[in-house]
Amino acid sequence: MVNPQPKINVVTHHSVDKTTPVKRTNGGFVPNVSHDSQGRIRYAYGSVVRDGSVNGTPVSSSARTQVRANAANADDICHIIPNSMGGSGQDIDNLYPGNRNMNRGMDAQLDMTLSQFDRVDFSIEFFYEGSNRRPMGYSLVRTVFTRESDAFGFGTRWVEGPTETAALEENFIQKGQVKKEVHVVVM
Repeated sequence: MVNPQPKINVVTHHSVDKTTPVKRTNGGFVPNVSHDSQGRIRYAYGSVVRDGSVNGTPVSSSARTQVRANAANADDICHIIPNSMGGSGQDIDNLYPGNRNMNRGMDAQLDMTLSQFDRVDFSIEFFYEGSNRRPMGYSLVRTVFTRESDAFGFGTRWVEGPTETAALEENFIQKGQVKKEVHVVVM
């Protein structure tokens, strides 16, 4: 049996500024989002700094009701920024209906990334079939940073790690690595 080709390809850039800080709310972090003409989340993006000052929240009943209206029966209500990373479960701009594999995949990817790095700049483009309000997949671009104390007493600087890309459909994952050089950004 031949596996079908993916509909979503790995990309190296989205048309949003992934360095824009995510929003901090009482319920946790919420990504910046842009919507398409049908009101669906098209892009979610931002910069998350792991500092322990923001606690995430599970999906609230009111948010679950709103998002569930666009979900298939077996769908999870998925956090874009995972609860474990401080993501809000109260704001529907941080939630989408999705296949359990998509939910576990994105959470696991971002959890693992933030556990190893101090800052993640990310952009996610969601893809939909026709007028369906449930995404059939997404592409992800993320750049990771570690925080280092400046040896010269000028404060903290961010050391940029690799930019990674991924594309995920419900049962198909592609990954790539688009750059490995290291850049130092002085803050």
